Amino acid sequence: MLRFEELSDNFVSWLKAQEGVRISPKIKLADLREQGAGRGVVTTEDVDTDEELFFIPHHAVLSVYTSDISTHFPEIKREESWTALIITMIYECGKGKESKWWPYFNILPEEFDTLMYWSDEELADLKGSAVLGKVHKDLSRKMVTEDILPFIADHRDHFGSHAVAVSGPDAVEYLMPLTNRMGTLIMAYGFDIEKPENPDEADEEGYVSDADDDEPKGMVPMADMLNADGQEKNNARLEHEEEGLKMVAIKHIPKDQECFNNYGPLPRSDLLRRYGYISDKHRSHDVVEISLSQICKVISEKYDITLEELEARQDGDCRGLKKTLENALKKTPGCSWCNFMDENYDIPSVNQDFCFWDPGLIFTVDALAADQKEVRALKKKTIRAPLIPTGSKTQEVLQMVVKNRLKDYTTTIAEDRELLRDTSLPLRKRQAIEVRLGEKEILAGAVSELSTKADTQEDFSSLEGPVRHAGKRRRILEGYDE
Repeated sequence: MLRFEELSDNFVSWLKAQEGVRISPKIKLADLREQGAGRGVVTTEDVDTDEELFFIPHHAVLSVYTSDISTHFPEIKREESWTALIITMIYECGKGKESKWWPYFNILPEEFDTLMYWSDEELADLKGSAVLGKVHKDLSRKMVTEDILPFIADHRDHFGSHAVAVSGPDAVEYLMPLTNRMGTLIMAYGFDIEKPENPDEADEEGYVSDADDDEPKGMVPMADMLNADGQEKNNARLEHEEEGLKMVAIKHIPKDQECFNNYGPLPRSDLLRRYGYISDKHRSHDVVEISLSQICKVISEKYDITLEELEARQDGDCRGLKKTLENALKKTPGCSWCNFMDENYDIPSVNQDFCFWDPGLIFTVDALAADQKEVRALKKKTIRAPLIPTGSKTQEVLQMVVKNRLKDYTTTIAEDRELLRDTSLPLRKRQAIEVRLGEKEILAGAVSELSTKADTQEDFSSLEGPVRHAGKRRRILEGYDE
């Protein structure tokens, strides 16, 4: 078996041999295992701002478009994009040394600490966190059974070392770890890429991104070797160019310093789900999710309104109000991302003495709890951002919703803090406790915020500063992401 350094050297040599690839002599792929970071990109000389670190042409990116699988089987482009990329990676991996990307596969991890790989007992330590609703092991098996296995079985002769196994009775069990590995690699290492001109399937290919549900996803060699460690250390950025993708320095990087990408404002729960670790630098991005169904349950019990009537308000009675408010929200600075009657809302971390509340959430609570006279008044309300709920009904409902969310957790804040004093805790258990503790602290802060504002007579307060938004949730993609 080749040593760690040999695999790295083979990968770099292979990459440099690809036509059009440029790698700056000022960087190297380094062994950072002693720092718990696996591989990473480190400078060998000072790098200036805007200086190119490396350039990867489109043909070197691993995707459905660049693999010859699309030449042999054009119908793969009709598969759901996430499924198609997983099949493509299984196909290339099955070719072994015959695959163009074999040296690349050899340095990609095979073991993970992401939530997909946690046992049920380990996941139970996250009870109460909405992140558990994003770990869909059952959907992963369904994808293998209904999509991946049928495709591979139909073309087994082209799947190299996988051909025999997918023909037997244990085909699903054989494909499950392969599918989980490829899906996890895409989730953790994949990048948004641009679609090639005039693709056969304009609305297919690629992993769904937050910004654009049609944005393709690809595996970009070398770009995924950059680690991330919060916004402060971020010193590099991947840029799209006509001929490929370029990693550039966004600030001066001294010699012998690591080059860091940025995962964005992810809460620690999502860091754990996607990448298998947590960082205190993402603590300020933590959020707690509350659902529309939880809001409706509280309103139904508090104001004696049936759930059927609340559902009717969502679908019909509030339709005119929905259009009015959403149009207003989209025109309000800082509120263009807000949605009225959304399925879920995020409560963000408390920022100093207050936290910002999603205006869409505030108006949703108002509309569902309002009588007809109040609905008419709400249509005329001036929207200002950022907003903090201070109307009595909004206060009452949100306080009850938040307190109910706290009950979803099986331990208290004090109990979790005491548990974390134990230095012998297994890593995964410690990570779970830190995630759930952070979420409970957000809920406790929200209760305090709501209580502080309970006596005001204003409908809404406007505070100076930008609206803080933790980012919209992605839709569920076969158990790996949302």
